[in-house]
Amino acid sequence: SHTIGKAEIEELAKTKPETIIVGIGTSGMATVSPEAQLYRLEAKLNLIVLPSSEAVEKLNQLVDEGKRVAALIHITC
Repeated sequence: SHTIGKAEIEELAKTKPETIIVGIGTSGMATVSPEAQLYRLEAKLNLIVLPSSEAVEKLNQLVDEGKRVAALIHITC
């Protein structure tokens, strides 16, 4: 399986989004590493983790609401 790491979340956080969305694949098989989860807590980031199709829907909803959003959408798992 694939793991989303701290470095990937840090890179998304550089854009100072209100929310970071991570799509964990079509089957929801990718994971967010414990280090990335800890970083999210320390940096007080709003992180939403969803299967990728739901993540895209959430991304579109938040963008339509005028929110600053960063996303990483994993598509192969």
